[in-house]
Amino acid sequence: MKILSLDYADTIIPKSIIDYFWLDIIPEIYATKHRIDIDKAREIVLKSYDEIGPDRIEWYLVDYWLKKFEIVEYRDLLFKKVLNRLVLFDDVIPVLKILKSKGYTIVISSNTTIEFIELSFIKYSELKMLIDKVYSSISNFGIIKKSREFYLKILQDLCVSPENIIHIGDNYEQDYLVPSQLGIKCFLIDRFRKLKNFGVRTIRSLSELLSYLQVDEL
Repeated sequence: MKILSLDYADTIIPKSIIDYFWLDIIPEIYATKHRIDIDKAREIVLKSYDEIGPDRIEWYLVDYWLKKFEIVEYRDLLFKKVLNRLVLFDDVIPVLKILKSKGYTIVISSNTTIEFIELSFIKYSELKMLIDKVYSSISNFGIIKKSREFYLKILQDLCVSPENIIHIGDNYEQDYLVPSQLGIKCFLIDRFRKLKNFGVRTIRSLSELLSYLQVDEL
C-alpha cells in the first residue's frame, strides 16, 4: 500500500489565507459588531490571542473565538470571505491526479482545523475526490502539534507500517523530524525558499516529488 500524506498550510494552500482569517477578517467583524475603530479592534483581538497563546488548544479553535468575541452570528460570513480568497497551489491537482493514477492513497495530515480544510473541498470538488482521508491533529485528536502520538494514530487508523507512508510538509520539526523518527519517509517542501538548510530531503514544489518517486508525468 502506497500512501502520500500532505500537510495543508503552505503545502496545499498558502498559509496567508488562514492568517487572513485570524488577522484581518476577525478584527474586521469585531469592529463591525462592537462599533469601534478597526485599529482598536485589531489591538483587542491580537491581545486576546496572546493571552491564550499557541500552547493552549483554544488558540486554534474557531468557535472558541467567535463566542469570546461575541460574533457567532457572523460565522457564515467569516468563512465566505475566506472561501472567496482561497486558492490551491497550481501543482496540487495535477500532481495528485498523477499519483492517484499510480495507486497512491492520499491523505491530509495537518494541525489546521477541519473547517479550513473543508473549505478547500467546497471550492475545489476535484481535490475532495483525490483525498481519501483527512487527519487534523486538533479537530480529530485534540493534539496541538503534529507529534509522535499524532502520527502513531494515523498509522493505526490506516493499518500500515511507517515505511508505507511518504509525508510532505513545511515544518522541520513536525513534518520531518518527528515522523522520520518513526520510520516515515519525509520531504520538506519549501515553496517560498525561506526554510533554513537543514541538510534533509527538500523539494520546492509537489512536482519535484514525482522524480523522487520515479513517477512519470502524464
